Amino acid sequence: MIILLLGALFERKGAYTKQDVLSIIERLKWFDLRQDDKIPYQTVQSKEPRWKTLIAYTRKDCVEDKLFMDDGCHDSWQISKRGRNVFAMLKGDFSAGNFDCSKCYMWSQAFKKHMCPDYVPTERDLDRPGDVYKDYYPTNQLEKWLSL
Repeated sequence: MIILLLGALFERKGAYTKQDVLSIIERLKWFDLRQDDKIPYQTVQSKEPRWKTLIAYTRKDCVEDKLFMDDGCHDSWQISKRGRNVFAMLKGDFSAGNFDCSKCYMWSQAFKKHMCPDYVPTERDLDRPGDVYKDYYPTNQLEKWLSL
């Protein structure tokens, strides 16, 4: 998720809001969005789809690892120089075949192709584990959210 988030801001200058970044990821279809991604986390007060909450937690990790700038402003999402360097290195490694996009089960085929222009989907592509979010809902609640 960190690589996907860095990729969304790599070629963009300045600070963005969370909504800006989510819109970029949605527009480019970089997150392998599935029905269960639209369900909110059970432990979070917000009714925000959990894929968006996951991206927000990823931003926190990026700030802690100095991949994002922490300018003290609320809702400021800006890649740091270190973040740009790390992303460029990783993109180079994926493009060169040193890392394998087929193991990145949260990435869409579009993002895999962005990271590795030679990427072609194969049976080697890992399936997303069913418990990737590790939260469980009563059956009736799950059915309610899936119907949205």
